[in-house]
Amino acid sequence: MEHNILADKLVAVGLTFDDVLIAPRYSAVVPSEVAVDTRLTARIAMHVPVLSSPMDTVTEAAMAIGLAQEGGLGIIHKNLAARAQAAEVLKVKRYESGVVRDPITIPPQMTVRDVKALQESHRFSGLPVVEGKRVVVPQRIEPEKIDHPDRSAGDSAAQPPATGVGTTSPGVEAFRRSFSTVPPEHRAIAEACARWGERIASAGLADVQTYTGKGGEVVLLPRLLPERSGLASIYIRSDGRPALQVWRSVFERRAPEAIERVAAAGGAAIGQGTYVPALTDDLLDTLFDAYTEAATTTGSSANGSTAGAFGKSISGSAKSA
Repeated sequence: MEHNILADKLVAVGLTFDDVLIAPRYSAVVPSEVAVDTRLTARIAMHVPVLSSPMDTVTEAAMAIGLAQEGGLGIIHKNLAARAQAAEVLKVKRYESGVVRDPITIPPQMTVRDVKALQESHRFSGLPVVEGKRVVVPQRIEPEKIDHPDRSAGDSAAQPPATGVGTTSPGVEAFRRSFSTVPPEHRAIAEACARWGERIASAGLADVQTYTGKGGEVVLLPRLLPERSGLASIYIRSDGRPALQVWRSVFERRAPEAIERVAAAGGAAIGQGTYVPALTDDLLDTLFDAYTEAATTTGSSANGSTAGAFGKSISGSAKSA
């Protein structure tokens, strides 16, 4: 009797995709009654249990966006330089199915010069002018055609898109160098803002940077990690006065307990892009406490090195977080 040597080495029968055919049959269950939701972590829900591999041949921004639209999640691979990897994550976060969840708005009193600085620092092409709950100016203009950049955004009847990119430098030194344009009566509070930024940086509460626009506009940006958004931004305005702008959406995610305290110290409600009337030492101390609170939370964002899909799956968990 002939002995089959190969049969002794076979442990089990393996099937490929072509070996299996699933024949459809009648079912009383309709798709709307089927739930395939699952959780990736305690805070991240997925509508479909599909997760793409963090391989350079599998998942970059396009794959993560596509999976997010279907309810899954993609993990950006690490075979990239840190800056390139962050750029891929940013593409996914900005896509959001065409919906801006945390819009940055400006008040009618903000000058066109300061609007340009804000646009360049955030790399946005358009900003809605909002007064209370009313959108005052939804149009856009060409800033190179503006004769008076110190006009308010409301008077200009539009918000200009950014033209050109300024420079960003770490720390507060570039912010301090701008004090030569600050009137003497405002230099004390400007210096207090610089010291505030240094305190935040030395405590490791945020990544503090200074943005300088092509027109000389200066913005102090203490950005929380890992999402790189800030509770507040401090501007040296076109007239040389320091001005504080706060972002409610970030407060709600990262420092909700501090909202009322900051509003009381600043004398104004915390809104999305709200300008605080007057900067004081008490307000800066309260904001430092807010950044301390924010440093203990991570909001609804995924880890910067493994962030992927911010579409249906994470949007749902963010609203419930």
